[in-house]
Amino acid sequence: MPGIAEGPLSMPWHFARFVSQVSVLSVLLTLAEVGSGASLERDVLRSEDVFILDAPSEIFVWVGKGATPTERKEGMLRGVESMRH
Repeated sequence: MPGIAEGPLSMPWHFARFVSQVSVLSVLLTLAEVGSGASLERDVLRSEDVFILDAPSEIFVWVGKGATPTERKEGMLRGVESMRH
């Protein structure tokens, strides 16, 4: 069973504009929005993937314990890229 984020998150969770999931399926990298605004719930964070939290003045990259090396790398690259836009 996939892991779900537990415990407090030190990020402005309910102020996020959106959260995107970064995952690799076979050889295809996917980036999908999994929630936005005040309706965001912490349980969207799965320990086998990487998530990018876009808050009004900050970008957070959340890396799950089970994320692959490719997901980790691409998540960080996409996080940095989103700060430039």
